[in-house]
Amino acid sequence: MEPFCLVDPEKLRNPFPDYEYYRREKPVFFYEPMNAWFVFRYADVDKLFHDERLSNNRMTGYVPSALPAYREALEWLFSNYFRHWLLSLDGEAHRRLRRQLQPHFSERAVAAWVPVIEQTTHQLLDRVAGQGHMDFSLDFAYELPVLVISSILGVPAGEQRRIIKWSDHLANYFNVIPATEQTSSEMVESTREMIDYLENLLQQRRKEPREDLFSAMAANDLEDAVIVANAMVLLVAGHETTRNLMGSCLSLLLRNPDQLERLRGDMTLLPRAVEETLRMEPANPIMARLIAEDFEYQGAALQKGQLLFLGIGSANRDPEFVADPERFDIGRKPGKHLGFGSGPHFCIGSILAKREATIALRELLTRFPNLRSNGPEEWTTQAGMRGPLRLPVALQ
Repeated sequence: MEPFCLVDPEKLRNPFPDYEYYRREKPVFFYEPMNAWFVFRYADVDKLFHDERLSNNRMTGYVPSALPAYREALEWLFSNYFRHWLLSLDGEAHRRLRRQLQPHFSERAVAAWVPVIEQTTHQLLDRVAGQGHMDFSLDFAYELPVLVISSILGVPAGEQRRIIKWSDHLANYFNVIPATEQTSSEMVESTREMIDYLENLLQQRRKEPREDLFSAMAANDLEDAVIVANAMVLLVAGHETTRNLMGSCLSLLLRNPDQLERLRGDMTLLPRAVEETLRMEPANPIMARLIAEDFEYQGAALQKGQLLFLGIGSANRDPEFVADPERFDIGRKPGKHLGFGSGPHFCIGSILAKREATIALRELLTRFPNLRSNGPEEWTTQAGMRGPLRLPVALQ
């Protein structure tokens, strides 16, 4: 039997042929070793994003499937923090917290942060300009999002190295399927360090509020655990997904020189190039949901307590959704791709992520008009996270 594409590192380097197979042959697939379901077609994925029989409180599904040595630690993290994540809540609790956070990620709020994004972009490009080359992933995309989200939250300068490490370890745990000894131990240690750090920072902001999101959250009469938990999520999500979006967009442009030349001739197409990247290479190719009650879907008996994974990376390339889905076309009208999810949990930071990517790539391609590939790329081999780990480019 062929290994399942979402647990096999080699297949994860290029999962799209397997996605096509599952869309055609097994669109609702039960993977017995994980006791979990996977859905691959656009119509099904989009519909299930809106299905109230699926809960976003999927962390409870991770506890019993954790390695035995880490179940107690994960249970503690879930009980005290993970259950407060915006992306873990359902119903009115989710709507109430989202209403409090949403204004800080609106078009108006993000527009106010454009000078910070531009300044940080220029600083990072200044640092590598004299070299004539760089690894876009390591030297730029790895840095910009964490610097920006740290500024928005009010995390002091100089803490970015630790935040990147904590974010990587937390994201790896949920995106490597199944969890390993290494991802489990790193996640537990880093998450505890992050909690201690954010709790101390929260107490500082309560005493001396500033013009930052952390202070605004502290003024919203939220419990400390809720503030710390969601600051944690924003730091991780604001870093991991945006860096992959930027790297994937540049990679697609370099691999499609006709589209890169088209963009260089008309930079107003850049927002569409970013949207097309979100369709072809979503940073989160799958998203998990917890089945909250028994029900039948497309002939499959879904059972309460099981996890169901929504295959965004497959759905966005479904020919029933978009014509010629394997072609990267920066002139394509965006359509309703699922790169940021769908339904009530549509990504709260989508405007910020797209603005960062657009500004960063605009400045990069304008400043270095002869930019080209400078060596082989290396991509992640995680089921739930996708993007280039290494993207060497020549600047001159």
